[in-house]
Amino acid sequence: MERLGSGATGVVYRAEDRQKTQLYLVKVMISNPSDLRRRWNDVLDYLGAYCQCEHRALAALVDVQVQQGFFTLVSYPYLGSDGRPVNLLQASRIYGNHQGLLNQFDVRGIALILLEALQKLHLRNILHMNIKPSNVLFPASANQALPQWYAGLKLTDAGTPYFIGMQYYGKLIKKALPYYCAPNRMKPDIRSLIQSYDFMAPELKRGEEARPESDLYSLAMLILWALTGIPHLCIQARPSRMRSGVDPAWDPIFFKALQENPARRYQSADEMAADIAALPF
Repeated sequence: MERLGSGATGVVYRAEDRQKTQLYLVKVMISNPSDLRRRWNDVLDYLGAYCQCEHRALAALVDVQVQQGFFTLVSYPYLGSDGRPVNLLQASRIYGNHQGLLNQFDVRGIALILLEALQKLHLRNILHMNIKPSNVLFPASANQALPQWYAGLKLTDAGTPYFIGMQYYGKLIKKALPYYCAPNRMKPDIRSLIQSYDFMAPELKRGEEARPESDLYSLAMLILWALTGIPHLCIQARPSRMRSGVDPAWDPIFFKALQENPARRYQSADEMAADIAALPF
């Protein structure tokens, strides 16, 4: 196996089968063994429901294992031309402008695919809980078979906080927060947690229970970041005033999606997708 990267919640490897005919991505996650044993039946139910959520943008699981306190997920690879994953941040530098910002047509297309995937998850009572640029992966950059460069995107790491344990995940976030205003001192694992925090819904930051509206908030933050390059915007911010060429019709979408009160946000991925699909461009 070849190590591809690591974060605070685990390590990702690239592996081959014994015949060397199939590549896999193997994510080994740190977890609390006693907590995982206690929740194991719930975790199996979660995984079973996830595997029934067939959608082109959801990473398909091949195998799940638990050994000595490590929770391992095996999936098919979604690798770029250099054999490593290409996430949304890297793709923005490839396909975006000189500032690494994508055009609003591509952002709309990406948003609609992700919202379709979230609708599938939410209908099965599955929450993603970790939507951020590094968890949106793309295939090889020169795939001429796809109608758009982003059409083969995959939303990965669904349920990571749930798998490793919400309490444990909360402790990791809390330990990382002192580095929030010192980005130059961040190690990669700390940076990964801070990025999760940047895109996290306010109720999750307060330690409250996750809900579908929490995922929609995080996705809105992701879209807003893709349009403006800024992850820390409040609902009063208008992306059309922050970047030339962004249609003002985006503004009310973010105003609704980023409400502090979840009850005032979009109540389903389909509802949010309808407004984005209706954008006049």
